[in-house]
Amino acid sequence: MPRICIAPTSVPNAFAFGRSVNDGRVCVCQGILNLLTDEELKAVLGHELTHLKNHDVITITLLSVVPMILYRIAWQMMWFGGGRRR
Repeated sequence: MPRICIAPTSVPNAFAFGRSVNDGRVCVCQGILNLLTDEELKAVLGHELTHLKNHDVITITLLSVVPMILYRIAWQMMWFGGGRRR
């Protein structure tokens, strides 16, 4: 079971991070605790736990690497890929 953390901030937010359910964490900000009922909070926690169960965190991390690699290739081609012009 993942650990649940409470962030001392007034922003109403919740998020999950970690590689799997075993080492994952769900962070709930203090602001959302003040706004939601117990049933709504259970739904939010269930939503975040589902992100861990479906490995969404790993998927998003891997997908964010692709634009960085493409940007680096484009940057290299722009400055160093033209060859020598005479």
